[in-house]
Amino acid sequence: MALSLTKKAVILVTVPVLFEIALVGTLAAAFLRTEEARKQENHAREMTGHISNIMAMHLQRVAFLALSKSEPSTAVEERIATLRTKMHGELAEVAKMQREDPDQAAKWKTLLGLAKNLDDSFAQAKLYRSEDKQIEMGLAIAKVRLYLDQLIKLSDQLHLSQNELLNQRHQELLRSSQEIQMALWAAVFGSLVIAFGLLLYFNRGTADRLSSLMKNTQLLAAGQAPLKALTGDDELAQIDRLFHQLHLSLMMLRARERTILDNAAEIICSIDEDMRFSDINNASFRLWGMSPEDLLGKRVIDLIQAEDQKSVLKSLKTASQSQKENEPIHFEAGVKKADGSISHTEWSATYSPESRSLCCVIHDISERKEIDRLKQDFVAMVSHDLRAPLTSIQMVHSLIEQDLEMQPEINPHAQRNLSMARDNVNRLMALINNLLDLDKLESGMMDLLPKQQTLLPVVQTSVDAVRAIAQKSKLTVDTCIDPALEAYFDQEKLIQVLVNLLSNAFKFSPSGSQVRIVATPAEGNEAGFVHLAVIDQGRGVPPAIHDKIFERFRQAEAADGRERKGSGLGLSICKAIVEQHRGQIGVKSQDNSGSTFWFTVPANSKVFDAVNGDKKPL
Repeated sequence: MALSLTKKAVILVTVPVLFEIALVGTLAAAFLRTEEARKQENHAREMTGHISNIMAMHLQRVAFLALSKSEPSTAVEERIATLRTKMHGELAEVAKMQREDPDQAAKWKTLLGLAKNLDDSFAQAKLYRSEDKQIEMGLAIAKVRLYLDQLIKLSDQLHLSQNELLNQRHQELLRSSQEIQMALWAAVFGSLVIAFGLLLYFNRGTADRLSSLMKNTQLLAAGQAPLKALTGDDELAQIDRLFHQLHLSLMMLRARERTILDNAAEIICSIDEDMRFSDINNASFRLWGMSPEDLLGKRVIDLIQAEDQKSVLKSLKTASQSQKENEPIHFEAGVKKADGSISHTEWSATYSPESRSLCCVIHDISERKEIDRLKQDFVAMVSHDLRAPLTSIQMVHSLIEQDLEMQPEINPHAQRNLSMARDNVNRLMALINNLLDLDKLESGMMDLLPKQQTLLPVVQTSVDAVRAIAQKSKLTVDTCIDPALEAYFDQEKLIQVLVNLLSNAFKFSPSGSQVRIVATPAEGNEAGFVHLAVIDQGRGVPPAIHDKIFERFRQAEAADGRERKGSGLGLSICKAIVEQHRGQIGVKSQDNSGSTFWFTVPANSKVFDAVNGDKKPL
């Protein structure tokens, strides 16, 4: 059973610490013994010195006493007194130090007693000498000699014992030094043994397991199966088991992801830095007739038709060098299928810095291209096959109306039928013109010729164009525009927008109401533009369709196309023209409370040029 990392860490810390504690304890005990031996040695030396000093002082006193008997002098007396004082000081030191030597206490006590008796006998001899009592002085000197001999004998014994003590302490010092040296060598050897032992233990128990864990991590990152799981219940084994579980989860996730990719309707692929396919799903076989195995490692450019190769290569390089993360690059290209035909595709390429590859989603837009072609054919057919006959019918109606006006009696029924036929032809002609205009706007084939000019004359021209409709419905038109207000726009296109918006306002405004046209400089996010609004008092537009009302053939209500004779293309054309001017268009309305259709145009050419024509301005 493998120990946990916490327990191993405790062992790695505890074993060296315990060894160091034992070593420090051993060295401390040796140093204490050495210090004690050194103190005892110094004590013995000091005691020996004091005894020698006492003996020397006694001998000097006896000598000075004999000298003073033959040649009495004050100097000799003072010298004797000084020696006595010093000798008492030495005795005091001996008395103090003898308490630190309990083994020799009796001898030191005897020594002090002899020294005292010697001092007393010397004092009596000196006194008898001063009184000139020769016999008494001789006896006193004899005592002094006796005590001095005993003191010398005792001193010799004490010297001998102190020398033995010095030898013992010296031997103890030598032993302590040897013990310290041995302890130091043992410390060095023990440290090496412990260090290498713990290293081997850690290497076998942890480093090898860590190496295996790192290997499993690398294999997991590479998408490969990890090595055999580590045994035990320690942290490393638990992490390794998590890696194995993670590998299983990743394998399941990749299998699920592969299933989703293989069943996706679009082609999803990865392109490496050499512009070769590194991965692709099975949709390539369904759409292009080529299996993923046929495409892996193949150059992307080899699949692109010749006229698109240069632009595709440029787009892919732009995507791979993009600094904005997760911002796709979109482009279209023709792809050569396995049967030799061309598949029209739309690519969305995003660069991944982690995998250093491009992730591409490829949509097949062949059907959309076919629909566009059919739409163009339809527009061409409308333009050539319907417009010319309708023009002829309009001319015939005009001739018939002229003939009827010359007749004194006109059949009311025939006149009504002719009027209905004329209105229907005009309506159909307007629808065809709107379809052609909208197609030109969306395809970019309609030229825009903007210039800086005032708004008021253009608005008045637009109002005059529909004034007859306003008078018929008894509506009044009010313009609220500064005569000096200018904008940058195409006059004909702006008149077309205003006429469409005013026609709608007239259609849905109650009789006798007012329609207002307001133009002001825009503010806030629309600063730099001019804001125009057509405000009516009609039934309003439901909020639910505010965003949809500008779509093709969209009516506020289903019956509007029949009752109001509208095609549902007017607002779509207005939206296309306004966006071509880099502006915006919208509606503000509530049910039964009137409508405000507004749009913006640039205030000057700088604003027009600063806004990307492919995007709506903010």
